[in-house]
Order: sequence, then C-alpha cells, then structure tokens
Amino acid sequence: QRGCPTFTKHLADKIVSLIQTDLTGIMHTSGSGSCTWMQFAKEICRLASFDVPIRAIETKDLSLPANRPANSVLLTTRTLPMPLWESGIKEYLQLVGK
Repeated sequence: QRGCPTFTKHLADKIVSLIQTDLTGIMHTSGSGSCTWMQFAKEICRLASFDVPIRAIETKDLSLPANRPANSVLLTTRTLPMPLWESGIKEYLQLVGK
C-alpha cells in the first residue's frame, strides 16, 4: 500500500493557513511525497535508532475488515504544499525526545 503519511502538526498548520486564504471547496492535503507502509516503518526505525527486523507482507495477509486501496496518494494540486512525510517523522521524534 502506498500513501502520504501526514504529521498532525503539519496538518493543523496547513488548516490555519488555508483558513487565511480565499480558497473554497473541498481541499485534499497531505504530507508531500509518498511511501509504502514498509518504507514508512523503516524510516521511523532508522530515525529513532531502533534496530528491529522489518519484513514485507501482502495487504491480503492482514485480514483487514475492509478492502484498502493499493494507492491512496491524494492529489493536492489545489492547496499549498506541505512538508515531506520524512520531516514529519523527524519533528515528531524531536517533540517526544527521541
């Protein structure tokens, strides 16, 4: 599965900045860039200095209650750019003292 992880502080900052514009309608916004869940987990472990094994699995092997799209990357051309998803991890880890 591919998506755009979004740090909630970045999202809150984006909402405040959007409120201050003349834009109207539905806005889709998310962290810039995209990654798979595995890439996301590996980057978290790398930045937090966690030495744990991570192995790929298929979505079908998760026994989820609902189907998930293989690609949930949002089209964000109508809004202002947000920071890269990797910077969200870095900022979060700094906030929690890692």
